[in-house]
Amino acid sequence: QQQQAISPPPSGQRKVVLATNIAETSLTIEGIGVVIDSGLQREIRFNPGSGMNSLQTTMISQSSATQRSGRAGRLSAGTCYRLWTESQHKRLPSHQSAEILTADLAPMMLELAQWGVQDVEELHWLDRPPAGTMAQAKSLLESLNAINKSGKITSHGKKILSLGIHPRLGHMILRGQAINLAETSCLLAALLSEKDIFRNTSRLNTNGDSLSSNIEERLSMLQHLQEHSQIEHTNTNNLVDKQQCRRVLQSAKEFFRRLPKIRRLTKNSNPNSIKNFNQSYNDMAGVLLAFAYPDRIAKLRNLGSTDKDRRYLLSNGKGAVFTNHPFCYESLANEPYLVIANLHQQSHKTDARIFTAAPISSEQLEEYFIDLIDEQDSLSWNHKLQKVESVFNRKLGSLILTEQPNPIIDITQCQPILFQGIKKLGLDCLPWSKQALQLKHRVQFILYQQMHNDLNKNQLNQIDIPDFSDDYLLDNLDHWLQPHLKKEMSIQQLQTLNLLQILNASINWQQMKQLNELAPEKIKVPSGTEIRIDYSDPEAPILAVRLQELFGLNQTPAIIRGSFPLLLHLLSPASRPMQVTQDLASFWENTYNDVKKELRGKYKKHYWPDDPLQAQATHRVKPRKVKCL
Repeated sequence: QQQQAISPPPSGQRKVVLATNIAETSLTIEGIGVVIDSGLQREIRFNPGSGMNSLQTTMISQSSATQRSGRAGRLSAGTCYRLWTESQHKRLPSHQSAEILTADLAPMMLELAQWGVQDVEELHWLDRPPAGTMAQAKSLLESLNAINKSGKITSHGKKILSLGIHPRLGHMILRGQAINLAETSCLLAALLSEKDIFRNTSRLNTNGDSLSSNIEERLSMLQHLQEHSQIEHTNTNNLVDKQQCRRVLQSAKEFFRRLPKIRRLTKNSNPNSIKNFNQSYNDMAGVLLAFAYPDRIAKLRNLGSTDKDRRYLLSNGKGAVFTNHPFCYESLANEPYLVIANLHQQSHKTDARIFTAAPISSEQLEEYFIDLIDEQDSLSWNHKLQKVESVFNRKLGSLILTEQPNPIIDITQCQPILFQGIKKLGLDCLPWSKQALQLKHRVQFILYQQMHNDLNKNQLNQIDIPDFSDDYLLDNLDHWLQPHLKKEMSIQQLQTLNLLQILNASINWQQMKQLNELAPEKIKVPSGTEIRIDYSDPEAPILAVRLQELFGLNQTPAIIRGSFPLLLHLLSPASRPMQVTQDLASFWENTYNDVKKELRGKYKKHYWPDDPLQAQATHRVKPRKVKCL
C-alpha cells in the first residue's frame, strides 16, 4: 500500500492519497497536483481524564499548513485547498509545540531512570519540560514503586518498562499477576488503552449523556463476547461496538503474550485467548483499577444527603461527582468507595465529572493497599461543639478510612488548635465583661487619636500603650492569652476567664496612670454621679447622661486633659435619648427651651427650670432642699 501511494498512477487514471503528518516531510510523490488540507492532526497529549497519554485531534500550526501545501506541485504547478477560513488561519499558532511540553512524562522518566538518570534537571533539553509535569510524573512513579525516592529505578520498575506500556497499566498487570489475575488485568489494561466499547448512543439521558460508568459492565460484556466465537452474531442490543471489542481483546492478548512467566506458571492458559478469567474477577475490578490509579481511590462525601448529585473525595485531594443520572444510581453512585478510571474536569466547577469507575470495598483497601494507609493521632477543631478534639485516624492519602476519639494527653499541644478555633469564631466568643470591653476600647481610642488627632499629638505621644485592636489580639493570642490558660480546650471552658485582669496584665503602672489621665473610665458630672464613658467609637466617645444631672454646667465634659469634648447623649428621666450634642453651651442657649416644653409635658413631677445654668443638678425627681441654719 505504501508503494502504491508513492508510485505514479496508471496512464489515464487519477490517484487519491490519504496521508497523515508524514505529508509534511520532504517526501515527494509524483503526480500530486492538488492538496486538500483538513487542518487537523492527531497528536499525543496528556489526557487529564485518563491520567495517561492519548491521541487527540487538534488544529495544526501555520508552519504545518505551509509544509502541507508544499506537497502540491513539487514537480509541476499545483493547488492547495484549506478547509478553514483566513481568519481562523491567523489564529493558529505559528509553530507546533514540542510533544514533550504537552505529553505525560511518566513513561519517559521511567526510561531515563533505566538509563541511570536520577535527576532529569541535569539533562540539557532542547525544550525543557514543565517542572510541575515532571514532579507529577516522579510522584506517580514513586507511588507505583517504579522508582525510589532518589529517582533510581527499582526491580519492579524494570519489569514495568519491559512490558512496553504506560507505567500505570504495567504496574496493574504485574500486581494482577501476583494475585493470579493476570488475564483480567490484561483485559482491563486493554480497556483503559482503547476507545470505549460502549457506543456513545447507548443509555442516553435527556441531555444525551452516556450513563454507563461501571468498568465491571465492560468486563462482563467482553467476557460474554469472548465466550462466543462469532462476535458479530452475538446479541448486544446495539449497545456495544463489536469492532472495538475485537480491538480490545486483541490488545489484551498482546499484553498477555508479554508475560511469558505467566504462561508457564498457568498450565491451562492459552496465549491466544483471554477466556481464563478468575471467577471472582468482577469483585476484583476495583482492586486492579486501584493498582493503576492509587491517586484516584475515592470516598463518598455525602452519603445520606438529599443532594441528587453524588460527590466523592479522591485520595489526591481533588473532588469528583456523579451527576443526577438514574443509571449511575443503580450501579455505582451509592458505593462508599470507588476507583475512578476516567473523569472530566467541568468548566467553572470544582468537582470533575466521573465517566468510568469500579467499586472497591474497605476490606479490599485494607488487604491490598495497607502500604498506602497511614495511622496518626491528630488534633482538630470541632466547629459544631466548639472544642479541641483528639482523633486517631487511618488515612489513605486525603481519605479518612476510620477515625475514633482519643484522650488528650498534652494540653499544650491543644492551644494552637484552640487559637485557630478562636480566630474562626472571632473575639466575640470570649467572655467580655463591660469593664474589659471598655478597657479595650479606651486603649484603641488613644491609639486612634495618636494617628489622627494633630491638635493633641504632644499629649498623646507621651503614652506608649499596647495594641488592643481585634486584628492584633487575634494574631497574638499566644502572647496575651496563652499565659493565663490552664486546661481550657473549649469555648465553654474559656467563659471562666477574667479578660479585664488579662488585659490589665499587658499594661504597666505608668501606662495605666497615663491612660486614666487621658481617657478616664468614668467622668463626674455636676449631680455628683460618676458616669462610664462609651469609647466604642474611637472618633467620638459618648457620655450618656440625664439632662437634669448637667444643670449648672456651661462647658461640655472633655477628656485628654480637657481638650477633647465628649459627644453628649442627653437623656430623659426614663433614660431615653432626647438630644445629641458636642456643644453644651449652645444647647442651653438655643435648644433647651424647646426640649424643656416637651419634657414638662411628659415628666410633670420632675424639675425643669427656666434657667438651667443657675439650677441645681440632680439625679432625683427634684433637687434636695438646702436647710438654712
